[in-house]
Amino acid sequence: MKSPHATLDYRVEWPRARLLGVAIEESAWTCRPEGLTIDPVESAPGITAVRIGGGERGVVYCLVNRVTLADDRTLTRSLDLEAA
Repeated sequence: MKSPHATLDYRVEWPRARLLGVAIEESAWTCRPEGLTIDPVESAPGITAVRIGGGERGVVYCLVNRVTLADDRTLTRSLDLEAA
């Protein structure tokens, strides 16, 4: 949960990429429904991070982070976030 007035950082750890020893080449974030501000922030190897703001009180947003590894594999994680 987050306040619609708050801007918070979230991170996703990708242990599979670390175990495979493969670098993350690209990271893309999407949100459904629309309504959050999404700004990628600097991350570490095997970790992606994003700064999230806004939202409408009572709405549950699904954030999806899709990464492409250096060996062309794609991994996806999702996070449900309620603006309250």
